[in-house]
Amino acid sequence: MPYPAEPVTLGMMQETTKLLLASGASIDEVNAVRKHLEVLKGGQLARLAIKKGKALALSALVISDVVGDPLATIASGLTVPDDSTFPQVVSICEKYGISERLPPLVWKRLQQGARGEVEETPKASEVTVFDHCSTLLVGSAATAAKFVESKLRQRYPGAYVHCFSNRFDGEAAVVGQTLADKISSLLSAAEKDSPSSHMFAFVATGELTVRIRGHGKGGRNQELLLSMLLSLQDSKQLRITSLRDRFIPFH
Repeated sequence: MPYPAEPVTLGMMQETTKLLLASGASIDEVNAVRKHLEVLKGGQLARLAIKKGKALALSALVISDVVGDPLATIASGLTVPDDSTFPQVVSICEKYGISERLPPLVWKRLQQGARGEVEETPKASEVTVFDHCSTLLVGSAATAAKFVESKLRQRYPGAYVHCFSNRFDGEAAVVGQTLADKISSLLSAAEKDSPSSHMFAFVATGELTVRIRGHGKGGRNQELLLSMLLSLQDSKQLRITSLRDRFIPFH
C-alpha cells in the first residue's frame, strides 16, 4: 500500500528498498525507513482517519509473513502505533553505509524529520489516534507451514515429514548451513526410527537477509537453498547427484 510523501516518488522508494535489502538490513529496519517516507504506514492511516473529519472505525485483518508476528512491522503497521523514529531511521541508513547512495530527496526528508521539521509517525502514547482501530491477526507463516505439513502427510503416506521453527532469521547463507546440519541429524535419526522410509520432507519459514558482495542480484530463498545443498552434498546420509532426481516441487 505504498503512498510516498511528496516530493518522494515511488521510484525513489523502490531504489531505497533495493539498497536496504542489498546491504543486509532486516525487515524491521526496512519497514522503519518505509514508514518515514510514506503517508499511511506506521499508524498514519489511523491518524489520517481523524484528520479528515470524525474518527472513522478501522478494522485491519492481517496476514503475517514476519517472524514473531509483530503488528507494527506487518505491512508496516497501518493501524497500530509505531515505535521507530526519524533519528533511528537516519542511524539505520548510516549503519549500512547507504546514506550517500540514497535518492537525494529521500535523504533530505529523513534528515528533516530527525531535526523535527517533519511530523513524526504516531506513537502508543497518542491513544486517541488508535482508540477507533482494531487489528486482528488472521493468518501467518506459522499457520501456513502447519497446513503444508498436513498436506504433505496426506499426499505422501509413510514419508518422514518434519516442520522446523518458523523463526529462522539472519543471513540466508548461514541459515542454509544451519538447516543442512539439522537435516543431517534428522536423517540419521530417521534411519534408526524409520529405516523403510525413502521420502523426506522438511518445512521451514522465516525472514532472511542477503548482503550482496560483487555484482550479484541477491535472492534470499535461492541463496538459502544453494547454501543448504552445498552443505548437504557432503552429508553421509544424503549424496546429492541430481536436483531433478532428489527434489520434488510441492505445490
